[in-house]
Amino acid sequence: MSYYTIRFTSGNETRDLGRFANDTEAAIDAERVLANRGYDMDELVTGEWEQGRLLIWADEADAEGDSGAKALCSVERC
Repeated sequence: MSYYTIRFTSGNETRDLGRFANDTEAAIDAERVLANRGYDMDELVTGEWEQGRLLIWADEADAEGDSGAKALCSVERC
């Protein structure tokens, strides 16, 4: 089990997600956090896990060709 955090791009806010058995479970929990903040889970776009980090965007338009500047947050394995 690994420990994960979610780091929001705007406001430099970081929140503990907790311990999860794998990256997929942590990503699903992060999507729930975003849904609770008013984002549509059906519109969220996730990147690929790279070096213990996953980016999540609000929609396909923001994600297309973006290296992370438009991402809502990153999920990070600690």
